[in-house]
Amino acid sequence: MKTKLLISGFLILTLNIFSQSEVTGVIKDFEGNYLPSAYIQEVGTKNEVVSSEKGKFVINTIKDTCLISFSWIGLETKTIKVNNDTSVNIILEVWDYESKWITIGSNYDVMNSTFGFLVSNGFDEHPIIHFEDFTESWVYKISGSTDFRNDYSFGVKISCDYFMRYVYMPTVEYSKIWYSSNNFQLYNINLTVGEYIRFIDAPILLKLGYQTLNEFKNFGVGLGLQKSHRKPDLYYGVMVSYWVDYFVYKLYFQSFIYKHKLSIKTNYERIQNFDFFNIGFNYTFNR
Repeated sequence: MKTKLLISGFLILTLNIFSQSEVTGVIKDFEGNYLPSAYIQEVGTKNEVVSSEKGKFVINTIKDTCLISFSWIGLETKTIKVNNDTSVNIILEVWDYESKWITIGSNYDVMNSTFGFLVSNGFDEHPIIHFEDFTESWVYKISGSTDFRNDYSFGVKISCDYFMRYVYMPTVEYSKIWYSSNNFQLYNINLTVGEYIRFIDAPILLKLGYQTLNEFKNFGVGLGLQKSHRKPDLYYGVMVSYWVDYFVYKLYFQSFIYKHKLSIKTNYERIQNFDFFNIGFNYTFNR
């Protein structure tokens, strides 16, 4: 009896192994450009991979007959049926569905007792909104805070999806913080770009910029890491920057807590000897 069970189990395992298919190929856009970090997924499963810098991919299917989907931010999703080993060249056309996002939010700086606001078209939520639904050409964020007396801050971030085929979320930022009660004055302008690293399944971030902090005026460089997760939809990151006379440390976290609309966000930043800790809520909707 045991022998029969062992033989049956071996046959089932063997059939499952040989029923799997290996799908290989290259994925490009409609202009013939290779698409790095495109998502390739066996539909209905958690079996997914991302393409290399040259758009190459390999995915081993779980089922013997299945659908494989190919998707990339701002382009259509393409699906093919697979029932054996195959090699394919995938061309993704322009996605013809327009999604327009609006985010409004508020936060509170626990360390400095300031209230903040923000308006964007999904800038903070971009890492956890499905890329097929996020087709903005320009992504922006306007934010500010005040204690309703003498302290205030203001900031603008802008990114363009045209450059996202070369680097991850290239962003230009300008910000000003004027906290007279703490004798803190900061002017900051920087450029942040990212490069997706496949083996850690996350982008490495590089920041280059110029700051004036009280009497200091310096160019600086920063290095960070950002990690996103699906189910639950959340992301978190860390960045350390060096500005010759001081360091800046930043930790942040954001997660949807109600559908894909209400999210909670926390942000801790230490600039020289000054601390900032913000906690707030964003509400995102499609207009």
